[in-house]
Amino acid sequence: VMLSVAGFYRPIHLVLQATPEAELHRREAEALGVTLWFEAFADRRYDSNGMLVPRSEPGAVHDRKTTLAQVKQLKRYGSVPPRMATRCSLKRIPCVFMVTIRRASR
Repeated sequence: VMLSVAGFYRPIHLVLQATPEAELHRREAEALGVTLWFEAFADRRYDSNGMLVPRSEPGAVHDRKTTLAQVKQLKRYGSVPPRMATRCSLKRIPCVFMVTIRRASR
């Protein structure tokens, strides 16, 4: 994917999900002259490996209160609380926060 993106007109940015392997991806992209932006999903739960919990599992999508708390934690500490006991660190990864806005039905 990065090789294909590198062939486009510059400047161009590639957005990838922020994971613990972000630094490896950044080095690969840098070698190809591609700028990466990382995204973190504020309304989603992460597992202890830094991957999104599948939507098919209970609790995978946060309610409004938990989403706002996760945004604060991402901003302040660069980490998200996974469903396991340890914290998933996304430190030193500048992230674009993605939130799905749902309208209340009337």
